[in-house]
Amino acid sequence: MFLHLGNDVYVKQKDIVMMCNLDTASVSKNTQIYLKKCEEKGLIETICTDIPKSFVLTSKRTKGLKNSLRESKEKKKSSKNNKDKIYLTNISSATLLKRSSSGLELS
Repeated sequence: MFLHLGNDVYVKQKDIVMMCNLDTASVSKNTQIYLKKCEEKGLIETICTDIPKSFVLTSKRTKGLKNSLRESKEKKKSSKNNKDKIYLTNISSATLLKRSSSGLELS
């Protein structure tokens, strides 16, 4: 299943870690620090022209746990292997939640 985030951007629902209202989530100092670090790393993609209302954190985990543990022991921190991404969208988190509940299948 896919979720439409706006402006012809779709993500796999299984890759979604969280969806947050930007106004309420950005009140937390920890969230502000996290978003700033993600922005510095180039992990944020703004997919709207208006003021964003929410953000969606996605993460693609294609490797098994065994490989992930091995890599963490080797401390590989290559940015090209990073599959995390944050999308800023002008669609509210409530609307995104409703869309994810109804589901969208693309062939």
